[in-house]
Amino acid sequence: MSDVYKYSSWSSSYTKSYFKGGYSWSETISGYDSESTTKRAVYTSSGSSWSWTRSGTVWDDGRNDWSESWSKSSWKDGKYAPSESESKRGSFDPKKTTPQVNDVPKFGEPPRLNKAPKNKPIDLHKPPKPSQDIWTPPRRVTPPRELESFPDNWVAGPGGGGGELSFKEKIRRLLTTGAGAIANYNKIFALIFRSSQAERRTVTQDPKMMRLIRDSFSSKPELATPIAASLLTGEQRWSNTPNDLISHFLYGNTENALSFNATMNCWEMILYAAFLCGQISGKQIKNFLDSTYPTGRQMTTMGYSRDPELPFYPTRKKDASSPTKYPQPGDLVYFTDGTLFPGHVAISLFGSLVVSLWEFPDLGDGKKNRIQIIDINDLPGRVQIGPPLTEAIKAGKI
Repeated sequence: MSDVYKYSSWSSSYTKSYFKGGYSWSETISGYDSESTTKRAVYTSSGSSWSWTRSGTVWDDGRNDWSESWSKSSWKDGKYAPSESESKRGSFDPKKTTPQVNDVPKFGEPPRLNKAPKNKPIDLHKPPKPSQDIWTPPRRVTPPRELESFPDNWVAGPGGGGGELSFKEKIRRLLTTGAGAIANYNKIFALIFRSSQAERRTVTQDPKMMRLIRDSFSSKPELATPIAASLLTGEQRWSNTPNDLISHFLYGNTENALSFNATMNCWEMILYAAFLCGQISGKQIKNFLDSTYPTGRQMTTMGYSRDPELPFYPTRKKDASSPTKYPQPGDLVYFTDGTLFPGHVAISLFGSLVVSLWEFPDLGDGKKNRIQIIDINDLPGRVQIGPPLTEAIKAGKI
């Protein structure tokens, strides 16, 4: 007897943003295929993931610049084969006197590359709705009020003696002194919000400090996860599976942390934040991946539900009768469009702010593929609010 499981999925997206003097657009298709077999207690698996992207800019004066790329990675039993890739680009400037070809691609045109999929998913053959035709540039995240009253020259001891405290010491004191971690949650986040990457790393690279975060929020463990995630702002790199986190925990069977440049996807980032602060172990991540990868059940295991339907963010609901809820810190925030699984998940941090790892939005700081603190309204689609990851952990699902 042998058990064979096959899984295949694809997703597509199209964005268009206008600026003074022209517009830019991007269309992407990505896919994933896998097969796993269990025969006589021997487990084997193989799969591949691919991505095709075309993007460009068109100016009102007739100039244009575009590029198209395709890549594919394949693996078998945890070992990766050499990756494949192909790219093409073009440009046109009516002011130039040298021979040129104005061949900017039209919307819905099939890929021009040899290896890219020619039968594009039907979604990209339909022009976007007018309301989606202009991709509004994301707003800069507004700092919480606590930043206004939380002085830069916070010093040790009464009367200002003892000199300036380090970032790590400030975090430690907010966790352990005065009103305690739960009462100081907003202040802790405010401190993290304006810290540098180097300062945050003094905490994330200190296992005792990360465990202190977990222990200080023991009566409300859902608060520890977003704090740990926000400390990773600017770290990691977004990539769909298979990626570094899969290789590290599923096949590596390790309790060690990943490098700050390691790849992972959105839901894996939330798991990884819980791992760093000691809420789950590497073995728990491995067991979770063993039972859900590559079936696509990760988000449902973490708390996403279609029946009963999760409540919607009040301004991003499906219809007038949809149940609504504002997220609380630690809640998982799902971005959906009526598909079987959400396209993205982030973790609620403060008000409408979430910690997110994805290739969107581009806040103009060069970190769109890194962990970001963004506003819910920086991403399109319906938004649903699910329970914190700690509920799934408590229930033994992770």
